[in-house]
Amino acid sequence: MSSSGSSLCRRLWIKSLCHDFILLQRSRSPFYPTLQQTCRLSSQVYYQPPPTFLTPTLRPPIISKTTTTALPRKALEKMTLDLVKSNHIDDAHRLLTDIYRSGRTPTVDMYNHIIKALAKQFRCQQRQIEAHTLLDDMVHHGVTPNAQTYIQFLLGYALHTSATNATTIRQMQLIFDRFLDYEHQQGYKRTQQKIKKLVEVMASIGHGAILPVMVASVKARVSLDVVIWHHALSGCTKGDSMEAAEQLLEIMIRRDATAYDIVIGGYLMCGEVDRAIELFQRMMDDGIVADDRTYQKFLRAYAKDATKQGTTRTVVQHENQLDTLQRLWQAMMKTMPTTQQLHDDTLVMLLECYLRNKEYAAMEQVYWDLRQHDYAFSRRSVIYFYKAISGFAQQQHLISGIAMFYDLLMHGHGANHSTTSSLLRACVLRGQLDMAQQILGVVEETVEKPAAVEHYTTMLKAYVQQGQLDMAAHMFTKVQQHCEANGSTSVSRCLSSSYQTMIRGYFKAQQSDMVDALFKQWITLQQKDKPKNNRTLDMMDEGMIGVMVEGYGLLGDREGLDEFLCRGDVDTSSTRTKTILIQSRLQQGDVEGAEKDLNDGLAMTDIKAMQSSVEAVLCGMALNGNVASCEYWVDLLLSKGLINNRSYMALLVCYGKAGEMVKLQQIYDDLNQQGIQLEDGIENKVKLEWLETNVYS
Repeated sequence: MSSSGSSLCRRLWIKSLCHDFILLQRSRSPFYPTLQQTCRLSSQVYYQPPPTFLTPTLRPPIISKTTTTALPRKALEKMTLDLVKSNHIDDAHRLLTDIYRSGRTPTVDMYNHIIKALAKQFRCQQRQIEAHTLLDDMVHHGVTPNAQTYIQFLLGYALHTSATNATTIRQMQLIFDRFLDYEHQQGYKRTQQKIKKLVEVMASIGHGAILPVMVASVKARVSLDVVIWHHALSGCTKGDSMEAAEQLLEIMIRRDATAYDIVIGGYLMCGEVDRAIELFQRMMDDGIVADDRTYQKFLRAYAKDATKQGTTRTVVQHENQLDTLQRLWQAMMKTMPTTQQLHDDTLVMLLECYLRNKEYAAMEQVYWDLRQHDYAFSRRSVIYFYKAISGFAQQQHLISGIAMFYDLLMHGHGANHSTTSSLLRACVLRGQLDMAQQILGVVEETVEKPAAVEHYTTMLKAYVQQGQLDMAAHMFTKVQQHCEANGSTSVSRCLSSSYQTMIRGYFKAQQSDMVDALFKQWITLQQKDKPKNNRTLDMMDEGMIGVMVEGYGLLGDREGLDEFLCRGDVDTSSTRTKTILIQSRLQQGDVEGAEKDLNDGLAMTDIKAMQSSVEAVLCGMALNGNVASCEYWVDLLLSKGLINNRSYMALLVCYGKAGEMVKLQQIYDDLNQQGIQLEDGIENKVKLEWLETNVYS
């Protein structure tokens, strides 16, 4: 049915429909809705679809010989383009057939439209055959393929077929030769731009046809821009065709630093460092100066290799690699413009290599070199420099570490917690508390808020160890302020540790009044931390018990110790607390009390856990000449297999003090037979004072 006939039928049907509807509205009775509803409920409904000419369907365009022969060429080209855009390639073929039958000749653009559509489907072998058949049809019908025809073939093969297939590469080479013949006939007009586009596409996927395309272009004496060569070299390296890249570099007339850099980078990516070095030497022989890009690539490759090998290298290899890295770094910095930024991945890889080998001085050199270039350090790289500062602190190289630390703070990188702690500990170990205090002050001033509470406790312990209780009290106040600033005055772990440190310091300074004041304050805070409805007596912290017991031992205050132990919240049952208590008793000269506590401890704990306490009590009994107790403890240690030279020496001293020379001589002879060496002081005491005196007497 023709288009005009369809329109006429549609109008007649609509007109009839409207007439019937109006007539129905005028003629129906008032009870028509009720009657209609009754009919709907009592009858079965049958659906009648509208006429088919009112429902449009998506059908491919129908090509007729009559309409084809009547259209002008521009209309035919547009029709062909519409067909291929809607992926109706077979219909486009039929259009060509109709044109052939009408005696007319299709235009080259019509052919190119169809070839382009076929080229996009070159993954299908059949489409390749159809495209080549169409190319032969062009020549057969006297239509000369143009550059666009051949470019579509080449792009189809490049993008939609295997990049390494030998047959495909050979087919592309033949097509490209025909393209060059056509361009030669046209006088090579804009040939360079067409080849550039083709090479860029092939380079993006590392196609294997890059080399034959470039070689054919050179043989045809096509003037190629240096950018085309760079794209071609990059494509070869991307496709791991390093031999092809070197061949291109060989035939390149004007080789430059970028060309060498591309090929050298390809070899380095493949791990062929030796070949890259040979090419670098050739580059220098050609009089071409390498720039910072090449040195960066060498630097990255050497750093990666050094990091990967780890401890498998010899000392000589290790030193050579580090020396090479430093020379590469210096060369790169000399050639890099001041406005150019180093690639962050290269920097991180180099710093990782230096850090693993503990080359902190090399990391420091890198830092100051980049600072001269106003390099904007990333967060990743700053972390490595802070680790280098920690390394300097561990090696006690404080000048280098502190200089970098202050510079990072000045440039707004913040105070790294672990690095600050490392520097403070290093200053404390060297006894340079003034320097540590200066670091803490700079951190507070830079961050504009108090430092971490751990830093204050570190300084607090250091001041207490050196007996500077005034400075220790200042740090203790900051610890208290820090806990209050956090919204809680509870006895936190750091605060409790600070109380213990201060109390220990006052015990050493024999300031018992300050001990009592701080201890009462600590007890008050501990009670304040409890809920109001829970005022039960909790057991005291084990650490605080140990500090108090140890302190009373230092003071020699036996009465104070006993009074403290009588508190209801003091529990001395743990092995650690019992050991400290025994030591405190011995410091007060209360050997019997220490022995009693030792027996209480052994009733709950294995002797191996309290061996040091047994030996301490044994020594105390030996000085008192208590033979029975000494023999008891020695036999106990001997039965458990824990006897040592110290215990035997204590027994000798006990016999000597008690005047038991027979037993002393017997034990001394037994020890000599067993080959047990005594300390010089004990040896002289036994031989020269006790045994010889006994012989003379």
